[in-house]
Amino acid sequence: MACGGGLTLPEETPSFEGNVVVWDVPIPGGNGSFFMRVRAPDVAAECLHEIHVLPTTDFLSRGSDGMLAEATVSDLEIGRGVRIWTKVALDPCPSNGEARVVELLP
Repeated sequence: MACGGGLTLPEETPSFEGNVVVWDVPIPGGNGSFFMRVRAPDVAAECLHEIHVLPTTDFLSRGSDGMLAEATVSDLEIGRGVRIWTKVALDPCPSNGEARVVELLP
């Protein structure tokens, strides 16, 4: 997401934040889409956020200099902290959404 020559995050509050528990769960007929499951620190262990990641989802990370940089799905790993902005967010347990932007936390 470029703005004025640099990368930016959406202005609204992230839909979900937590640590990656599972990723790369393929979606049959999903054309490269997959599910990622994220556990928020303030929810029960059995209640995970299930995130639908599309080929158009943007991945960003913050470098040691604090600047945003482009990242890729290959930068995901179990236990990594993420903030996720979604197109649609449903909030029962488990909650779910369709990812627009995923910020990989240090």
